[in-house]
Amino acid sequence: MSSQLEISGLRKLRIYALIALISILISLSLNFFLQITPLTIQQQPGAPPTAPLRELARLFGLIIPFLIVGAILQLASLIILRSGFKDLLQVRRDVGVGVTGTTLYIVSLPVLVIGALAILLFVIRSLPAFQNPPVPPTLVGPLVGGVILILIGALIALVGAIMVIIGLFKVGSIYGEGLIKVGAILTIIPYLNLVAPFLLIFGLGNAIRKVQGGYSGQSTGPLTPPQFPGQSPGRGPQVYQVGVGSLDDNGVTRLTLYSASPMTLVSAILYTQSGPRVARSLTLSLSPGYNNVEMTFDTSPLPKGTYNVDITFSNGLSLRVLVVH
Repeated sequence: MSSQLEISGLRKLRIYALIALISILISLSLNFFLQITPLTIQQQPGAPPTAPLRELARLFGLIIPFLIVGAILQLASLIILRSGFKDLLQVRRDVGVGVTGTTLYIVSLPVLVIGALAILLFVIRSLPAFQNPPVPPTLVGPLVGGVILILIGALIALVGAIMVIIGLFKVGSIYGEGLIKVGAILTIIPYLNLVAPFLLIFGLGNAIRKVQGGYSGQSTGPLTPPQFPGQSPGRGPQVYQVGVGSLDDNGVTRLTLYSASPMTLVSAILYTQSGPRVARSLTLSLSPGYNNVEMTFDTSPLPKGTYNVDITFSNGLSLRVLVVH
């Protein structure tokens, strides 16, 4: 269940990156329209006094659909991103900073929108006065209020964006994916941020495949080995792991098991992102009490992190243990 929740969280982060890519394309389209669309707000000789206002209204008519779609996508992407971080947080991944960052980011959006609307109100009301200065002081209030709100919203958004970047960078560290780390950093660098969604999409895809292959990533919380279920009330498990095992570069795994009775090991399978690996040799028997168990797997290189090992016993019991490489 935890692995499915982890995969769900990573997929949500990937959806966020995809929406970010779409938002960038919308921004580029808006910039293109503004460049090819002439704008004249100066009063031309012989033109009616309302001509600049109509020209400004025409411009708003062009850009408002882009802004609305962009705002909706931005809000949706942040909600999905926050949900993804929360899923990873539930499986003990240290990405709480990402949850906080997305929350701040979401809070900043209405503040920025209200500030922008206040400035827009000032422009609409003051445009006729621009033809016959000065602008009445009563119209300056929305402008000042709008600027203050935009500054506050921008500050909140900046803090949120930095925390989101830190959260994404931590995801890259947990799953050993440099593409995610680089993509997280590039999101705030002008022009280079065009590449960031692609890096995040590919990097998160690699992380998903790793988890599906059994890779547990770099642990960021206390590891509690799974215990064997189905015991009778009042009785402890027949066998369980003590602490966390180790896996060295030679493929040798060492761990401690506690057994309530003599038991015989039949097989052990190490789950990696490249597929399961069956132990070539292992300690065959357990005595009552604590036992040091050693097993050897294929020596193919593995990324650093925690891995699951399923041990099967001759009496039909199975136990999943954790080892750190």
